[in-house]
Amino acid sequence: MRSVPPLLLSATFFFAPLASAQSLRNSQFQLAYSSSGMTSLKHVQDKYDTDYIAAGRTLGDLLIRYRSTGARDWKKASAATLDTHSPGPDSVLFSVGELLPTIATSARTSASIRSPALFALNDQLLPGNSHETNLPRFIWFGRKGTTEWVQYDFSEQKQVRSVQVYWSIQDDENNPCKLPKSWRVLYREGENWKEVNPPSSYGVAADQTNEVAFPPVTTAALRLEVQFQEGATAGIFEWGINNEGKKVVPTPDVQTKESFHLQDNALLWTISLENTSVNELEIGDLALPLPFNTQYVWDKTATYTKRLIPHALIAGNGSFLFWMRTNTEGPYLVMTPVGSSKLEYFEPHGFGRGVAYYIHSAASGEDLRAKGGTWRLPHTKLVLAPQGQRGDAVAYEFKFRWAEDYAAVRNVLYEEGAFDINVVPGMTIPSDLTSMFSVRTHNKILEVAAEHPQETKIDYLGERGKDVHLYQVRFSRLGENLLKVRYANDSYLALEFFVTEPLACSKPTKSLTPTLSMEFRTGR
Repeated sequence: MRSVPPLLLSATFFFAPLASAQSLRNSQFQLAYSSSGMTSLKHVQDKYDTDYIAAGRTLGDLLIRYRSTGARDWKKASAATLDTHSPGPDSVLFSVGELLPTIATSARTSASIRSPALFALNDQLLPGNSHETNLPRFIWFGRKGTTEWVQYDFSEQKQVRSVQVYWSIQDDENNPCKLPKSWRVLYREGENWKEVNPPSSYGVAADQTNEVAFPPVTTAALRLEVQFQEGATAGIFEWGINNEGKKVVPTPDVQTKESFHLQDNALLWTISLENTSVNELEIGDLALPLPFNTQYVWDKTATYTKRLIPHALIAGNGSFLFWMRTNTEGPYLVMTPVGSSKLEYFEPHGFGRGVAYYIHSAASGEDLRAKGGTWRLPHTKLVLAPQGQRGDAVAYEFKFRWAEDYAAVRNVLYEEGAFDINVVPGMTIPSDLTSMFSVRTHNKILEVAAEHPQETKIDYLGERGKDVHLYQVRFSRLGENLLKVRYANDSYLALEFFVTEPLACSKPTKSLTPTLSMEFRTGR
């Protein structure tokens, strides 16, 4: 793999025009990408033209925590930047580096009201227009026609010479959010607030960034004072300082590359890491944030036809995910690990930010335990040998395919070497009932191992159709019971059951009707 020169890679994520989006396309996928990642993922000739990536988001950022073996503190890498050395017309490459803080992103936020949405002020997400509903925004809810403020506090004195604001508009009869009547920039000097001396007016235009430049001031705090229109409140998508954009630098010890490649009926996402240091390197976290279009909106038609419901089985090498529209009409987008790739953990990222799915999660597992949390699957780490030695690099791959409907999702799982699973009567089961499950797979199953073997009886009932393996299991231990379906190269599929008291000990509320179902469990 080629080395990356230690130069600053700077992509202006907002407050300046982005390079026009570029595209990839085949008979199945229609993709668009920018300097910061994949911006659009659609099915060709889709009935509803649904974009599976949320507006304003990009697919391609990673969450990486790494350190030299024996070191205490973790270093981080997360942000994707376009690699101009494209491998071909059906592929696009990105490098992943460290995202540097800006004056705005490192500031502490506050406002004249208490709000959980203050993070939106400096999250570096710019909307397509002022009416955007997919992205987080700060609104002074409950205040109408008043003068309010938002504030940045800095850890040390900073020189500020300009401010950029993108206003939000919300058409709500009960709580209308409109462009402000006026606003101004204040800076703190001692115990007093003073207005900057802007040579230009304060902009209140919709659907664009409003910038005001002024003679530089040095301060530890900055405030926007906003006068609302009569009977309305106001809101902000983004508040930037000094026109600073998203700045990414290569990581000194690990080189991370990723590619998106269209191949036949699939989209392949490959992630590679190489140790570029003379020390052994630990990868404590390697996660895939998936900012898909799952945030519902007030427009019912848009919610039913252009928003998605995610389904996930986080179960080691046998993991999979798929996304379906809320109206259940196909196609469904299915994601499966390829080869020895796996998923072992997940964490939601908050409003509109999607979920991060972890290939390795040892560092996050430490954080979870420190908070008193638990997780049922192992939190693993990756160890990379020093540069030039065997084991100094690794690659992971995931495949996206379309499935016409729910039944086709099962077929995709089978075709891609995963597992099509059926469980009767379900994965929550009384201790006096026997559970049966089948797995349809091309893999040669080596064993089904119980978490509590002395209190679990597993019987293999043979094949019931091509590649369909049937098992019967009886649990004696109450609570969580994990089964691991082991197959080639130490790979596994985790199945999590929860065992309750016998039926005779509880008052039945309805009859049990055995049904076949695919269970989407999270491994908790």
